[in-house]
Amino acid sequence: MTISRGGFVSAAGAAFASIAAIPGRASAPPARTFVRGSRGYDAARRNENARLDLHPRAIVFCKDQNEVARAIRWANEGGGPIAIRSGGHDYEGFSLTDGGVVIDVGGLRGVEVSSDGTRARVGAGTDAGTMYHRLNEVGRTLPAGTCHSVALAGLTTGGGFGLIGRRHGLMADRLERVRLIDADGRLRDSAHDPDGEEILWASRGGGGGNFGVVTDLFFSLVEQPANVVLFSLEWDLAHAEDVLQRWMAWAPAQPRELVAICLLQNIPAQRARVIGEYLGSQAALEANLERAFARADALDFSVETMPFIAAVDRYAGYGAARTSWKMKSSYGAVPLGAAEIAAAAALVRRAPSEARCILQFDGFGGAVNDLAPGATAFPHRTMSYSLQYRTYWNDVHLAAPAYAWARDAFAVLDPHTAMKSYRNYCDLDLTDWRERYHGENYARLRRVKTLLDPSNRFRFPQGIEPA
Repeated sequence: MTISRGGFVSAAGAAFASIAAIPGRASAPPARTFVRGSRGYDAARRNENARLDLHPRAIVFCKDQNEVARAIRWANEGGGPIAIRSGGHDYEGFSLTDGGVVIDVGGLRGVEVSSDGTRARVGAGTDAGTMYHRLNEVGRTLPAGTCHSVALAGLTTGGGFGLIGRRHGLMADRLERVRLIDADGRLRDSAHDPDGEEILWASRGGGGGNFGVVTDLFFSLVEQPANVVLFSLEWDLAHAEDVLQRWMAWAPAQPRELVAICLLQNIPAQRARVIGEYLGSQAALEANLERAFARADALDFSVETMPFIAAVDRYAGYGAARTSWKMKSSYGAVPLGAAEIAAAAALVRRAPSEARCILQFDGFGGAVNDLAPGATAFPHRTMSYSLQYRTYWNDVHLAAPAYAWARDAFAVLDPHTAMKSYRNYCDLDLTDWRERYHGENYARLRRVKTLLDPSNRFRFPQGIEPA
C-alpha cells in the first residue's frame, strides 16, 4: 500500500488520475472515441443486456476527469443527448443513446482507503468485485450488491441494496461526498460547491446519468465481518404457496443481521427457494430456520459458515453468459394475501418453458428504513420487501412470450403491493415512473437538475426533467 494525498491509503491496483484544471473548449474528442461505422464501434456500444440494440453517434472512453470534461464539451458542440455509462448494466439502455454521445467512465477505477480505515474514495467505473476485494485488505466493506461486474457509480446513485443492507443501509446511505462534471464540463465537488448539499442529496438515490458525469465517490466504510452464515433451502414448486406465505410472515420481522430472499423459478427446474445471509451464529440461524420452514419435503436445507469475502465470491455470478433479459419491480409494505401468493405460484408454473422466469422477493427494511423518505433522494423507506419480475432468453423467438410473462406477472401482483418501483430496475413500460421511482422527491430532483443541467444535455427516457 502507498500513502496518497488527503490521508488516503491506495490499495494495490488503484489508478486514480490527479485532479487537474479542467480544460476549455475541445475541438476533438479524447483518443479512445468510436464513431458510428468505425472499427470497434459495435464492440464499444455493447451493454450487458443483449436485448438492447442502440446506436450512439459516438462512444467516448475516458480515463480521468479531464477527458470527461473534454468529451462533454466535444459532445455539446455536436448537439444531441449525452448518455453516461459506468458498467453497462443499465436495464433499459439509458446508458446508451440513439444518435447521441456515450461517455464511458469504466476507466475511472480505483479504491483509496483513508489512513484511519474509516473512509474510501472510489472511482466511478470501479466494479463491486474489485471494491470488495480491495476493502477486504483493510477489514472494511460496503453494502453493495452481489453482482461483481456492476460499477459503483450507477449502483450508488440509484440507491444500491445488498446482502448486508438491512444491517448497514444502502450504498447511497454510505455516500458522504461526490465529484461530478456538469453539463458545461465543469468540475462540481459536493464538499466545496455552493450547491454541494443539493448535489450530494440528489446523488444519494436520484438515479445515475441525470445530473452530470460522476467521477469519484467518497464513502464511510463499515467493519467487515470475519464470517457470515449462508443458507439455502429448496422445495419443489408444488410447495410454493406454503413457502412464500411462510417467508412473507417471517423475513421482514427478522433482525437486521439477517436478509432472506424467496425465489419462485421455472428453470432449470420448477422450484421454490429461500436463500440469504446472516451476521450471527450458525446454530442460532439453524434453529430459526427450523421454526420458520418445515424441513419435511425440502430438497435442500443447507447452512454454512464461511469468511465474508468467500461469501461475496459465492454470490458473485462471475462468468455468466451474456443473454437477453427484461426486469420489472414492485415494493411492498405489507405481506401479500393468500390469493396473491397462489397467483404468484401459478404464474411461475405456466411460464414459457424455454425462457427462464423468476419471481424474486427480497427482504427489505432494517437500517434502510431508519431514514425518512426525503432524507436522501431514495424515497422507499417504509417498505418491507421488494419484488423483481425477471425473465431471460437466448433465442430471439422467445422474446415475445418471455416479455409477455413479465408484463402479465406485474399486472397480476403489482396492484397488491405499494405500487412503487426501484429506479435501478428501470422499466420503460411504466408511465407513472416519476411517482414510482421518486415519489415526493421528484420536485426537488428537478430543481437540482436545473442547477446542473438546465438545457437537459444528459437526457434519456425516464430522465429527470429540468424545472
